[in-house]
Amino acid sequence: AVRAVLVTGTPTPKHASEAFALVHALRPLGCTHRQWCDRYSAGPRAPSREAEVAALLAEVMVRRAKRDVLDQLPDKRRQRIALQLPASAAAAMKRVAAAATSDEQHF
Repeated sequence: AVRAVLVTGTPTPKHASEAFALVHALRPLGCTHRQWCDRYSAGPRAPSREAEVAALLAEVMVRRAKRDVLDQLPDKRRQRIALQLPASAAAAMKRVAAAATSDEQHF
């Protein structure tokens, strides 16, 4: 592809480790997730490391504050959509719930 664009309505991740997948999808970083976390998320974060992450994000991100675009957004719509859960998934959920209830009784 000539261009890649990621669009999200959610805020930018708070932690550098959460930004890895988004940045890496747009621009391969030449490191693994573990290496990224070791550099930017491990231990006390030095201001220089935070500045590096901010610089990387600035290269691939356009940030808009809600207050700046609120008048351009459509009205909120809320809708409830019922989904049919497959029988096997429903049975698995019941087993997990039963196990959780059983564990609570032991405390």
